[in-house]
Amino acid sequence: MSIVFAKSNRLANLVGKVCLINIALVLVVCLVLLSLYLTVSTHFFGVDYDIIFLLSTLLSGVAIALANIEINFRNRKGHYKEMSLIMISQQFLSAVMKILFGVGFSLGIGIYLGHTIGLVVVSSVCLYLLLKRSLKKSVRRADYIAILKKYKKLPLFNLPLTLLTSFSNGFLIIVLTSFEMFVAAGLVGLSRTLINAPVGIVTRSIGKVFFELAAKGLKKEHSTVETFVDKMMDIILLLGVAPAVFISFHSEIFLVYFLGEDWVGVGAYASFLIPVAFMLLLTGWPERVFEVANKQEVILKYQVLCDSITILTLVVVSFLFKEPIYTVASYSVCAVLYNLGYLYLVYKVGDFDMRGLQDKLFKLLLLCIVNVVVLYFINFQINSSSLSIVTSGFYMITVTFFMLLALIKKRKISSE
Repeated sequence: MSIVFAKSNRLANLVGKVCLINIALVLVVCLVLLSLYLTVSTHFFGVDYDIIFLLSTLLSGVAIALANIEINFRNRKGHYKEMSLIMISQQFLSAVMKILFGVGFSLGIGIYLGHTIGLVVVSSVCLYLLLKRSLKKSVRRADYIAILKKYKKLPLFNLPLTLLTSFSNGFLIIVLTSFEMFVAAGLVGLSRTLINAPVGIVTRSIGKVFFELAAKGLKKEHSTVETFVDKMMDIILLLGVAPAVFISFHSEIFLVYFLGEDWVGVGAYASFLIPVAFMLLLTGWPERVFEVANKQEVILKYQVLCDSITILTLVVVSFLFKEPIYTVASYSVCAVLYNLGYLYLVYKVGDFDMRGLQDKLFKLLLLCIVNVVVLYFINFQINSSSLSIVTSGFYMITVTFFMLLALIKKRKISSE
């Protein structure tokens, strides 16, 4: 946001250069630490697959940070189509590469190789565009220090948050491989890719519109931003819960049908990951509210706290039960609770009406209970899997259709 709201192009370019320098410094320091970790780990424990995931996490974080700099420059100039193209390209290419590498490699390594390669390809283009924008020119030490003092939250919060978020997305796989649950790591990685790919594209698209509104100023356009948040939450809840529950119930059949018999068992993990993916539909697009409100430290502290609790939980559960399904289930619970807390922080930092959040949470709980009970009853009563899917699908389509009619009616009433 410092690039977006800089008073001159020269200042914006200077901030961009400082960001690139900070990314390079962090990359070098982390690579040195990883080298030390690899040396010690190999000496005492032999081959350590965790280094692959840690390196992938680091490169992914750097790639995302580079892309974000270019996105901010595009936003400054009002090039929203290019902004959207960069964000969606990252998500789409990363998903495609994860699927291709995930099928071709074992131990879940291919998932993260593909993820990293997809992000790096797009960020390489972004880096080329940044250097072309005269950012390759040197920065005087005085200017560098002045920018750090003026925008001290850049190195203190933004970059660490980007790297931490990248790590958060990967530590489930790291824990599984650390406890030698290699097959489960591959199944979890691929199923999460297939589930999160469409979710990421949707949240990126919504996030672009939200960012355009919020960037104008939360105070100046507060009512417009809050109305947008309220409408989008309603649309996602009313149109998304029934399909999410339906897919969760029948994920094993769908995934094995598309991936083949070699991937039997992937649905068990997917059923626990779908609730997390649905929560991302609610939290994946309003995340820039912290940056717009200059409250990056709030979400960074929350992220550190939740990640620490989640990692501890996963390690303890994996050690006690030694069954990957319990580890994935624990991750799902932690992630859902994290996203609920995240929603609360979005409303608090955005100064949105908390009664609106209470209304959304009540709808979420009610819709989940009703749809789970109905689909469980259908699957319990019908022995044939194909007939069960058809009946459940008909129910899901019917519910979604009537929810859509309710949204249209509500919109007409509000417009009048």
